[in-house]
Amino acid sequence: MFRGNTRALLLGAEIASAELRKLLPLLPLKSHGSTSSSFSVAALITSTAFANTMNHSSVSHSRDCPVLAQALPLSRIGSEPSFTSRPCVNCVRKRVHYLASVVFCDDFEQRCSAGDARHQSVSRKEANKVTTTTPRVLERGVAASFGSLSALQQSVQQLSNAAMSPGRLWIVYGSSTVAQSGGNIDVLSLPGCKVPLAHGLWPLAVVNLSEERLCDELERHVKSGGDRIAVDAEAQPPAWSHAARTPGAAAAMSVDVGRGVHDGAFEHINLSDLLAAIARRALDNMNWGFVEEQLASAQAYYNSAERANTRQEHRKGKEQLAAMRAMSRLKDSGAVIHAADSVTISSSHPVGPAAETAKESVLLSTTAQAASTTAAVNAETSMSAAQDASGAAGAASSAAASAVEGESAGEKSSSGGEFSSDAAAAEPRPVLKPDGTWEYHYDNGDVTKVRKDGTKIFQTKGLTTTVYGNGDTLFEYPNSTSIMDRADGVRITKYADGTTREERLK
Repeated sequence: MFRGNTRALLLGAEIASAELRKLLPLLPLKSHGSTSSSFSVAALITSTAFANTMNHSSVSHSRDCPVLAQALPLSRIGSEPSFTSRPCVNCVRKRVHYLASVVFCDDFEQRCSAGDARHQSVSRKEANKVTTTTPRVLERGVAASFGSLSALQQSVQQLSNAAMSPGRLWIVYGSSTVAQSGGNIDVLSLPGCKVPLAHGLWPLAVVNLSEERLCDELERHVKSGGDRIAVDAEAQPPAWSHAARTPGAAAAMSVDVGRGVHDGAFEHINLSDLLAAIARRALDNMNWGFVEEQLASAQAYYNSAERANTRQEHRKGKEQLAAMRAMSRLKDSGAVIHAADSVTISSSHPVGPAAETAKESVLLSTTAQAASTTAAVNAETSMSAAQDASGAAGAASSAAASAVEGESAGEKSSSGGEFSSDAAAAEPRPVLKPDGTWEYHYDNGDVTKVRKDGTKIFQTKGLTTTVYGNGDTLFEYPNSTSIMDRADGVRITKYADGTTREERLK
């Protein structure tokens, strides 16, 4: 029957596991954190899903990547010696993520089934009792989110017909907001073999609505209706199947179809009825004991102190990068940074119950030594800060820029972060000139001027820097020497004797 063609076009869990073991040595150690002989598939999914957001270098392909040049399909990178000798980490990570998802979906579906021997009791009677009754812990968790188990099952039935493409329905558990106590259970529809772990959700149960399962249900439906008859091998599969969408690949496999179904047998079959039947059968055969185990593990994980500490350390690193980037931008603009200055980062996104607050504010004080070395640190951290720091980085940098552009002494920044000084009451002293120019005078003699046309002048004891609105920058020194860096990349140096030299910057 045509389900043989569809199954041949899909990747089995055993084949995916074998290919996964071949590709694991090609990944950096920090990506999977385990040897090729033993690894956690869930850890592989999460690490490969978020690795591209950890640093900017992992986003791009290698220079001679054959997959990017369309010389090698991604599905064959594990069997190509030329690729394994010089692998593209980005392609390997993408393929490993897909293979790990296939293996995880197959294993998790078997665990959810009531016939899985790994979660059966010693007695068959006890096993049947587990599958027909719902544990009390699970009932309380479902009641908090859906009201009752029947409401959860009804939601699964409704979502089974709402999927845009064949895939899987997942019953997941996620952490709640700070205002709520505990987590919540929800139903999520994902296409193909996508896994909720990539979205930060803990899977509790799964209902397989893939094309392979649809073909099995279709054959069962036809057999039960008595519509199965013998026809030739040229019977066309339904338009929604994978075999129908890829006729070339299906024909190349030359599968011997001994018996099929007549085209008229599909006229009275509705796809929504097939999906509803699959969902109903999966719920009837659900191993609720395993689902309760998953719920207990999820609650223990989300409430653990280790997770809270890990999130705080990760958040602290992001805030440090954001503060360093904001201070670097302020120093590069020509403003004077004092030892009493500080950066305050305020985020509206709660960290979790372990933080004991809905809004965290981390104050990173900078000393005079840190202010003098910020420019050197900026070269190393600006690239990673632009990728890693989220909304806090943009809030801190925008607030730092607003302080340079002429914020009066009585005004405060209204953005997410603000640049403030403990000595703001004493300096700088703002003065408004008749022509509309704002001047900011400091106790050390430095002066910052902001003109109406956007030109900014930073006057210090040994240097006067003028930044024009068109992007040109002029540096003037006391010995009558000046350097003009134009926006087009040309530098014009004027010496004290009146001679000039023009060069193009790289």
